[in-house]
Parts: sequence; structure tokens; C-alpha cells
Amino acid sequence: MRLLVVGNPHLAPALRALGHAVCDALVEHPDLCVPGVPFDVATLLARAGGTFDAVIVADALGPPALPYGLEHVDLPRLFWAIDVHVNLFWQRHFARCFDLVLVAQRDYLPQIEAEGVPAHWLPWGIDTTIFHDAGRPRVHDLAFVGRLSAHRRKRSRILAHLAARFPHHAFATDPRRALDWAETAAVYQQARIVIGESMLDDLTFRVFEGMACGALVLAERAANGLTTLFPPGEVLDVFGPDDLVEKTAWWLAHDAERAEVAARGAALIAARHDMRHRMAEVCALLGRGVPRRDTRGRGGRDWALAAYFGVARGLMEPARTIPHVLAALASAFAAGDVDGLLAIAELAAITGEVERARRLLDHVGRMAPDDPRPAALAAALAARAGDPIDASAALAVGRALEAYGLGVWVGFAPAPGFDLPRTAWDWYLRGLAGGSSEAALRAGELALGAGCIDAAVEVLSRAVELAPADAHARARLATARKRAYCCEAPGGP
Repeated sequence: MRLLVVGNPHLAPALRALGHAVCDALVEHPDLCVPGVPFDVATLLARAGGTFDAVIVADALGPPALPYGLEHVDLPRLFWAIDVHVNLFWQRHFARCFDLVLVAQRDYLPQIEAEGVPAHWLPWGIDTTIFHDAGRPRVHDLAFVGRLSAHRRKRSRILAHLAARFPHHAFATDPRRALDWAETAAVYQQARIVIGESMLDDLTFRVFEGMACGALVLAERAANGLTTLFPPGEVLDVFGPDDLVEKTAWWLAHDAERAEVAARGAALIAARHDMRHRMAEVCALLGRGVPRRDTRGRGGRDWALAAYFGVARGLMEPARTIPHVLAALASAFAAGDVDGLLAIAELAAITGEVERARRLLDHVGRMAPDDPRPAALAAALAARAGDPIDASAALAVGRALEAYGLGVWVGFAPAPGFDLPRTAWDWYLRGLAGGSSEAALRAGELALGAGCIDAAVEVLSRAVELAPADAHARARLATARKRAYCCEAPGGP
């Protein structure tokens, strides 16, 4: 097959190794395809020349490669949503531009399918020419590679518990210098145990990498298919707040058992979880036929919403993206497109056209009287203009948005100037700022449900401070603190 690949750089080498012809857009046409800047897929196809059998777009860390015009492409269109657990807020819109979405985190399949798009679970795959057992002496009892920051406090506590009890470790956590793949593999190849901390219950890269390098992976218990792919006790093991230290000590004390499980894990990765296995699965899907979806009527609008939320998150360059967004949303009035009109209203408010934003919100409010978003945004604009919202009103807005399905956007941290409240979480924080313990409790419940454990500890601590006699708030804080490894880990020597 001849395939056009846009985005993640790890797909093209694996596809070529399988014998397919690949145009790797970001590598071969870097002047046209720039992450964080919109580019026309039709221009890319013309530049690449010849005919293709499919277009595959895959996300990567940092600014996304976001081609527009996919609705006019007469080819099977696939999107691999790899970091969907932190990018769903924009990927759910972008997904609608495709015929099939490949989802790396299994539990997000229903959320993509809810957008009307077929979805298929495709976990991450690794490069086993880099990640493999090189036969090095295992001089580290424990290894972990990953940055520490204010956003990784749970990770810091896990490693602190371990470092206090197991001195022979290699924790590469300097935020100023991330290890490359070869350096990471070298650490894992010299470790007896690789620690796999999970963020937001995700199936992490280091689980695959540590196993491939012949270490026993001790992974934090997580969802998204971890134990389906890797049965605990057979090819790895899992831990939680109650048994982190106990399990670590047991595996270090049982060399033969550890080596046996680690060897099975390495063999399983080599047999089934290389990136070539993943791309072979993609090509098999294409070979069987991917039904085409007619997205011409709304594809541009869906791209525009994804791009707008990318701008609001700081992933897309505003000056070069917003004009394309507005052009793609030009038909929102005629189409009665509530989401498109709300995006236009937000952009108007952000760029100083507040009166225009208010008129748009009033229009959308009449068009969709059961949708709480126009009133919520209008209230936010009024607050900016000096008409403050008290804690009880903020709590009420938050409840309305939560009931509508807008609880919290995991991974969304607004770019400067784009900090309008959009979700129940945003409004509950406003209620908390006004001294509402109930708003703090609601925010804590949202954070717990989304797996944002450190945030849950923070807001539930405030709930208890504001209402120390509230037994439910204290119980929820205790749950959050345990899941955040705030307490002394039991089972230590």
C-alpha cells in the first residue's frame, strides 16, 4: 500500500519495514506541514504526488499536526488518538473528520463512538530495536524514567516512598533534561524492576518499554486495558497505595520468580507489541475495507472546533489558526450550529468584541434554551465587566453544566487570554474562591472521577477546611489522600 502519514514520527519506519510505501508528511514536507499550524491536506496530497490508499493522522506530544480539508479527501481516513486521556476535549471534535479512529486508551472507545465515529482499540507499540534485553548487568534494584513537576505530585510521593526503603535505584526525573529513547532503554536494561506510575489511569509507554528491556514491570493499577494485555503475576505485576512497598520488597527478594516473569514479559512484547505489529493491524483493517463516512456537511466545522480548543489550550498558534477557524465556521448561523456559534462568541469575547459576543450568546440562548452554556458564558462576561457572581450562583452554574455533561476537561490548561470558564470544574473553583464548601466538594468529586488525584486532594482539603464537621467531605479527602500516596506506605521494613 501507499500511505500518507501525518503526525507521530514512529509510524512511518514501522510501515516501511512491513514493505509499504509511505509519505511521512512532517519529514518530507516540513515547509508545509508544521505542528501547531493549520495546513491544507489537498495541497499536501498534490505536493506528494501519485495516488494513496489511505491517510493516517496520529497525535504526538506537543502541538498537533492538524490538517484541514479532510472532508474532501476521497480516501480512507484514519486517526490514531494516542494521548486521548489528556486530549479528548479537542480530539472528540477532530475524530468526526475521519472514517475510523484508533484509540490507544481502551476505556475511551465509548466516548469516541458517542461522536458517531467507529473506533478500534490500538494500544501503543514500541521499537524493539531500541527497547530490548541487551544482557547488561542488572545493577539497579529499581528504575524510573520520567519528569517530576508540580503536576506530578503523586509520582513524586511514590518515588519518595521507594527511595526511602530501597537505596539501589535509578530515578531519572530531572525536569531540565529528558532522556532520549536509547538512554531510557539503557536504564531499563540495567534494572531489576521498572516502576510504572500511571497518570489518569492510562496505559503508559513505560510498561511496554520496561517489559521489552527484560525488567519486571511493577505498574500502578490502572484501567484502559492494562491487565487485559498483561495479566498480573504472569508477565508483570501491579501495585496500589496498600501494597507498593510490600510488593517491591517481595520481588526483590525472589530473584528466580522475578526473572521468570520478566522473561515472559519481554517475550510477549517482542511477539505482539512492537510498532510493526500495530501497523500490521492497521493495514489489516484497511485491507478488509474501512467504510467511508460522508463528512462533507460538517467536516470543516468539526476541524474548526478541534483547532479552536487547541488554540485555547496553547497547542495551536493563534494568529495562524483563528482565521481558518472563523472561515470554517462561517456557515454556523445558517446551519443553526450551537457549538460553532459558541466558539465564535468566545473568540469575540477574547478579542475584545464583548458586545458582539453578548448578542451571539443571546441568540444561541433563544435557539437552544435547554443548553446552559450560553448563559454560563454570559455570566462570565458579566463578571469580567464588574458584575461579580457570588459563590451560590457559581455553584448553580456548575451544577447545570455538570448535568449537561460538561464536568471537567482533563488535560485542559487554558492558554493566556483563553481562561473563560467552560466546565463545571471552572465554576466550582469560582464557588470555592467565594468560600463554598459544597463547591469544593463537587470539584473534588469531579477530580476523583476523572483520576485527577492531586487536584482532588487540593480541593477536598479546602472543603474540609471550610466545613470541618462535614463527615462526607472528610471521608472523600481520606480516599483522595490514599490514592495520592499522601500517607505512609505500609509494608516497609
